[in-house]
Amino acid sequence: MAGTITELDVEFGMPFIERALENSGDAGLLRAELERLGLRAMPHRARAVNIYSERDQAGFAVGILPFVTDDLTQHGGLSVSQGGFAVAVRVVMEARTDIRAFATMFVVDGQVVSAQYDASELLELGAEALAGQAPDVGTDLPLADVSVRQVLSISDFAHAAFLHDESSMNIYDPEEMAALRGQGGLAAEIAGFARLQATASHSGGGSCSCSTSCHGCSSTSTSAI
Repeated sequence: MAGTITELDVEFGMPFIERALENSGDAGLLRAELERLGLRAMPHRARAVNIYSERDQAGFAVGILPFVTDDLTQHGGLSVSQGGFAVAVRVVMEARTDIRAFATMFVVDGQVVSAQYDASELLELGAEALAGQAPDVGTDLPLADVSVRQVLSISDFAHAAFLHDESSMNIYDPEEMAALRGQGGLAAEIAGFARLQATASHSGGGSCSCSTSCHGCSSTSTSAI
């Protein structure tokens, strides 16, 4: 990836996420909730990216840990950044290849707050309008200056990376792979919605008032893989 998003070598993905999970209570709560819903983590498919913050003129890492149910009816992604900000997305699949519904998951006052939406709602209303109707998910950790454009780039990267890895090649036939590639735009819209939802809910409009170490990113892998 070029510009303000850089992929880190794959061997850095899970070690970074493991450390972030140890240091972030919110990430641990979100992982436990995904597991309670029957999704299992796939650490061998973890990815990490470095994001450049134009405001702080510094970079920070974000890790993406994918989840899946054994029957492939649900997929999830947990993203956690330097500083501990974490958010998760869960998608519900139809016929293995189409995103029918999705849910964003945040931690508010030590509790997981989740709301599910039909994919048609997002497509009809758009991410910004739907985010305006979403529940308040004001977060303990402020958000860094991460643009929606950067979030969409991360989603595109994650969708492509998971689609072309060995696990997907062993699960899906060529026709299914083609159908899943067609879901990339919707996956990116879901990621953008999660970013807008967190920004709209956070007091101060998503502006970080502390040091660079509190960077957070509300992007998440919403790949249907």
